[in-house]
Formats: sequence, structure tokens, C-alpha cells
Amino acid sequence: MIKFLSFLLIFISVSINSHSLQGDGKVVANEKSSPAINEKALIINTFLIPLMVESKTKGIFIDLTRELAKRAGINIDINILPAKRAINDFNLGNADALFPALNAFFPDKKSFLPTEEIIYIKRDIAFTLKGQELIETIAQLEGKKIGITRGYAYADEVINNPNIDFFMTNSDEYSAKMLKAGHIDAFIAEEISGLTALKRMKLKNEIQYSSKRPISESDVFYATQATEQGRYLAELLSQQLALMKKDGSFNRIMSQAHN
Repeated sequence: MIKFLSFLLIFISVSINSHSLQGDGKVVANEKSSPAINEKALIINTFLIPLMVESKTKGIFIDLTRELAKRAGINIDINILPAKRAINDFNLGNADALFPALNAFFPDKKSFLPTEEIIYIKRDIAFTLKGQELIETIAQLEGKKIGITRGYAYADEVINNPNIDFFMTNSDEYSAKMLKAGHIDAFIAEEISGLTALKRMKLKNEIQYSSKRPISESDVFYATQATEQGRYLAELLSQQLALMKKDGSFNRIMSQAHN
């Protein structure tokens, strides 16, 4: 047994140290060792999102990230901050990774590295009161007062539209409350987050939306720093994410959003 364990440890060590990065960010066999990402816990920034990120130990994205880290054999420290601060803190280099990340978070597209394997496609939906116009296009938002949630990222063609009157709220739940009270004409939210808000506010029977025609769609991914270690981490997370999608564990975790 001792001989077997010794052989296993040597095999694992050789396997880990036999990979490094090429210029394109791919992990390939090489005599040089890979960046040392197991020496200390990696700091991964995130922000509160109903159902998806509710605490360091609770949330669909939290479950997914911890499972990825476990499979990748890395130690992580999940750091929950207000959305804007979480993004700025990452951009300043104070965190090793950020999730969930969108291209809209980064003015300089060369300042970060996205995982090649995305988490999912973010669908922003317009919610209106039943009996009113069903909003399916950006043009339909123009001339209306539209609720948006502070700290969330919205498509440029939406947020920069001068013909839309935006009403800022602190949560999707508060947006739903303002819609119910008639203070806004509609609110925009990520589909899962918005539906969770309606469920919690017990407004699912009073508010409508079009699931077939989202206002906008964006890739959601893990972002890492544009460094050698960041390239290796992005590739490692992508590999494990792809494996989880293949073996069904990814769908089992994400399906909690529809329960």
C-alpha cells in the first residue's frame, strides 16, 4: 500500500508539472512546470445575485465555482463585494478571477482573459404588468420609464439609448415592486434573476415577459488576470467546465434555477 501511494503521488506530481502554456493560452505538455496556483488560496471576486450568489456557501454560481475548484485541485477564497467594487477590485489586480463576468465589465479588452468555455448566455428580459404591451425590442423601451438594478451590467445599446428614461433601483425585487405600484412602465432583469424576484414577491401571476424575445444576450464567463498564471487558470477552469457539461454535473447544478 505504501509503495502504491508513493507511486500515485509521483504520478500526480509529474502530471501536474508536465504542463505549461503556449502563447495562445493552451495547456500543452512541456518540461517546464505550470504556474504555481496551489501555493495559496486564489481570490475570486463575485457579487450578490438572487439565487445565483447569496453567500460564500450558497447559490448556484457558488456551487458551480466550488465544484470547478475541487475538480481542478485548487484552493479558492470567494470574496463577495458590491458589484461595482468587485469588478474594480479585479481590474486593479487585487483578485485572481471574477465571476460571473461579462465583456461589458472591461473597458480594456486586453486587461483580462475570459474562459473559452462560457458559463451560460445571459438573457435580459423586459417585465411588464399583465394586460399591458409585451416588450420584446429595445425600440419598445423608448419613451418609457424603465427600471434597472444598480450594479448590474446592461447591453450598450440599451443603457446608452438616450430615448429611454431609466429608474435605478437596488434590486430586482424593488423594481418589481415599483412596476406593481405603477411607478415604472417596465423593468429589465436577467431572466433567472428576474423570475426569482417575481417568485419571492409573489407576483408571477401579475407580471409578464417574453422568454422567446430577450432584449439582449451576452456571454457569461470566468475572467482571470492577463498573466501567465491567469492564462493557466482560465484554461484549467475551461477544461473542467467542459467536462462538467459533458458528464451532466453542470446541468444538475444549473437546473436548480428552474426548481
